[in-house]
Amino acid sequence: PNNIDIQSIISFLTLIIVFWYTYETHILRKQSEKQTDEIIKQKELSIRPFIRLLYYSKQETCELGRKLLVLTNEGTGPAIDISITVKNKMNGPIKNADIKFLKIPVINQGDQCIIWDSYIEVNPMQSTWTKMHYISPRADVFNEYILKIKYQDILNNDHIALIKTNIKYTDAFEIIEQKKIL
Repeated sequence: PNNIDIQSIISFLTLIIVFWYTYETHILRKQSEKQTDEIIKQKELSIRPFIRLLYYSKQETCELGRKLLVLTNEGTGPAIDISITVKNKMNGPIKNADIKFLKIPVINQGDQCIIWDSYIEVNPMQSTWTKMHYISPRADVFNEYILKIKYQDILNNDHIALIKTNIKYTDAFEIIEQKKIL
């Protein structure tokens, strides 16, 4: 009888130790997964482009002193295969029209790309000058536009930036959303 009790106690203690070890291993696994996820996130952030839209005005290069759009990459990696679609939400000569710019192959970290008239896909019904003219921060010609900018990072992850014209902002643009497309 004593022999059975000792074996039962040893078996019970062994079971408790196995459960404790299993639980500790589970906790370590979860911590390791969190660290791995954080490392992946940090790596993606270290190569992620961040696109902003600005106005550029230079008398000697801009016809009639009008302002041109500039894409700037303030991220830490290149933005690749950039496409821009502009949706006019208000009245004007291009009411509810989509404007599509030609794709820009790459904007490296810290670089800018001035979007000249030649970057616009020409619509035979409207001149390219009219399209550029009405994307303007001037209050007298200001319309509401939503700009959808799609691009990739060097790992071929797709990203999207939704930017809205807004005269309340210094650069006349409000970033609605900028995220990786899953």
